[in-house]
Amino acid sequence: MRGDYGPGILASQPEEMKEYEYIRFVKKMGKPKTSVWTCENIKSGYELGTIKWHGPWRQYCYFPRASAVYSAGCLDDIADFIRKAMEARA
Repeated sequence: MRGDYGPGILASQPEEMKEYEYIRFVKKMGKPKTSVWTCENIKSGYELGTIKWHGPWRQYCYFPRASAVYSAGCLDDIADFIRKAMEARA
């Protein structure tokens, strides 16, 4: 199920790895207040981009690789992951 973190884990608490239907997020770095995750294609393992804290906007943002193409569903999954990361930070 999209965005479901499973029993015993708060929905707003991103894990070390979170899988959606076609993409997954893998935590690469964790600091006291912020973290960095890569976004990968589940089938190929290709890195599509990075989610990290963007200081000027004071929020997590998605930084895509230059040649990535996204469906509406993948964009929804990226937005869902960012929302949960922001909730966990609050």
